[in-house]
Amino acid sequence: MSRVVEAGGAGNPRIPRTPRIPKNPRLPRTPSDPSDPSDPRDRWPLVRLGDVCEVRRGLAYPKSAEVERSSTIVLRSSNIDLASNALDLRDLRHISDTVTVPSEKRVQSNTLLICMANGSKAHLGKVALIDKDYGYAFGGFMGLIVPKPAIEARYLYHCMAAPQFKLLVQSLTDGTNINNLKFSDIADFALPLPPLATQRAIVARLDSALARAGALEKRFAAIAQNAELSFKASLNEEFAERTSGTGETSGTSDSSCSRGSRRSSTPRDPSAPSPQWPMVRLGDVCETISTGPYGSALHKQDYVIGGIPIVNPMHIINGKIVPSEEMAVSQETANRLSTYRLSFHDVVIGRRGEMGRAAIVEEDQVGWLCGTGCFFLHLRKQVLPEYFHKVITSRYCIAQMQSSAIGTTIPNLNNAILSSIKFPLPPLSVQRAIVSRLDTARKRADGISALARQAAEAAANLKKALLKEAFE
Repeated sequence: MSRVVEAGGAGNPRIPRTPRIPKNPRLPRTPSDPSDPSDPRDRWPLVRLGDVCEVRRGLAYPKSAEVERSSTIVLRSSNIDLASNALDLRDLRHISDTVTVPSEKRVQSNTLLICMANGSKAHLGKVALIDKDYGYAFGGFMGLIVPKPAIEARYLYHCMAAPQFKLLVQSLTDGTNINNLKFSDIADFALPLPPLATQRAIVARLDSALARAGALEKRFAAIAQNAELSFKASLNEEFAERTSGTGETSGTSDSSCSRGSRRSSTPRDPSAPSPQWPMVRLGDVCETISTGPYGSALHKQDYVIGGIPIVNPMHIINGKIVPSEEMAVSQETANRLSTYRLSFHDVVIGRRGEMGRAAIVEEDQVGWLCGTGCFFLHLRKQVLPEYFHKVITSRYCIAQMQSSAIGTTIPNLNNAILSSIKFPLPPLSVQRAIVSRLDTARKRADGISALARQAAEAAANLKKALLKEAFE
């Protein structure tokens, strides 16, 4: 089956209640019968890569030849997925049809596209199988590996996708500033060359095992993603029914409202959304709402490595503040900007870009500085910071921020907009119950995500191990 990533994708699979991690699939044991074509590895000759293929360099063209749309498409390094060595046709570059493209500068079926130059060394030497005659050209930083009759293209592809070849490429560039390859650099790479029938048997076996490992990797990655979506659904449901039918925008469906009305006739959880909860403006329940320093107060030259962290929207990740070492200032600068120091249980909110990024300042973050791109606010006693964090990151509040934000390219909030955000405010005891319920949902989602990510990583490592074992 072709390993090509096309535009679009399948819908999210459902999340199982408890993800089960299957045992690692293994390649079938090689038969001990010497007559079997897939058996005697030790008798296969080792050959040079340069003896079983030739390489063609890609098409050089001026930047001015790039156009919005044409019939001439050029494949580049970005068209090879680094992780999977799959051909990725989602981002195609068009050049003017006035550019002459010789036939040898076009990819053809049963060849390999290889990255010969790139700004990142990690991408050097990555390969993808060309499984049909696309008619596309390939750019000057790329090469086309054309196998000779003695070697199957797909067998050669697996050899060059294996860790052994990647280690060779890495050894050629370690400790240097070289970001390009010459074919002469890799021509001496040694690979086993069994008979063609054996090559086909190996390819069939590897394709089957790699497909199973790849399916596991995707399955567990989807579980991790959907665990996060499940938590967000729980978060939104906490406030959906309270804001439905109040004239506020909740983003919930009529079915959500009908569910709420049916519940009203039965005994209800006192911490469930209630019409008795008052709707409050954020500005009315805050001691202070402040923005970080503007550009005139904090300059690029003020930044130092490993100083007191600055908190900008980029540092709010999954509801937590994650500082970066290079975005910090000296103690002297921090003293000058003491007005912007963060206190325990302040809430930091991103005021530009993606709406809904927020984090609570923890004890070890006291004294850090709010950056230009954020607000920091101190809540009155009737609002738990943990509850407010949940509601301000819910769909209900995010929708208000998105609809009120100013700016055409990058949405921005100002103090007046943030102050006008409305949200339901139950009693403190109910706030604690809601926080506890959502924290439990968060821990469950995080636990599933962690297991799923580990399983996906194991499946990815299994693919590498299968390739390594096949060509040792």
